[in-house]
Amino acid sequence: MQLSLKTPLQMCQLGLDFNSQPNRFSDNRYLEIAAKASAFVLSFICYLPALLLASLSRPSHSTLRTPNPIELPAEIPGPCKCVIYSLITDNLDLVRLVEQRGFDINTAALALEENIGNKISFISQDVMVGSEIQAADRELLGRLNISLVVNVPGDCRKHPAVGSDHISCNFFEGQQLSGGNTIRYIEANVADDGSTPLPLTELVRAIEQEVQRGGRVLIHCKEGKSRTGAVGIAWIMFNERKGFEEAFRLYKQRRGVPDGSRFIPTDILLDQLRAWNPRDVG
Repeated sequence: MQLSLKTPLQMCQLGLDFNSQPNRFSDNRYLEIAAKASAFVLSFICYLPALLLASLSRPSHSTLRTPNPIELPAEIPGPCKCVIYSLITDNLDLVRLVEQRGFDINTAALALEENIGNKISFISQDVMVGSEIQAADRELLGRLNISLVVNVPGDCRKHPAVGSDHISCNFFEGQQLSGGNTIRYIEANVADDGSTPLPLTELVRAIEQEVQRGGRVLIHCKEGKSRTGAVGIAWIMFNERKGFEEAFRLYKQRRGVPDGSRFIPTDILLDQLRAWNPRDVG
């Protein structure tokens, strides 16, 4: 026996056929019409709830739109040249870094002021990115309640030996800030040329653990550009379960990177991100 599903209109057209012929079960034409009419009424009763349920479960145009972006705190503009000058001169490690790079303090302060990365940008509620000068601002770190600094330097070391020429970029390690936090550092000393891959899994895992503890994190390198951007993109990929391209777009949007700007990670670091699997974080 073949069954077919028909709409009430089709049942009406077929079931209420007053010219139908007697069948082999009955020669009573009216009995057959009554049976078909009953089948029509039953099918209509069953069809209406199904139709209503289908209309309710069908996504509306509004639910098909791209979800609203995450609302994050506004970025914090960086200091002006005179403040940067004071931050450098008050920090022996930073003075030595400037000299090592072949600049005088005035020139370095001007360059840092004009750097597009001279600002704090929120890439999630408790994770921020900035440049070296933000990491050297003790008052700012305390005001933001930073508890972990992810430092990705290219020309300094974490624990310089006594008398060594190596310079620490972990300016306030182990010190208590004005917000009450004792600041900790995690460091990955790598260059932009890809000679040493960024340990993305380890860095993102450390960020995740700190956030889970209720801490706040600052990611920075020298300019807050390439290595900072790579770690920031990796964090968005992991934290928001995004693919590389979408995480890259979100990072540029939240960092305020203009279209066409090269204030982004190097191609080598971008390739590393494309190949990186956030599931490795665990």
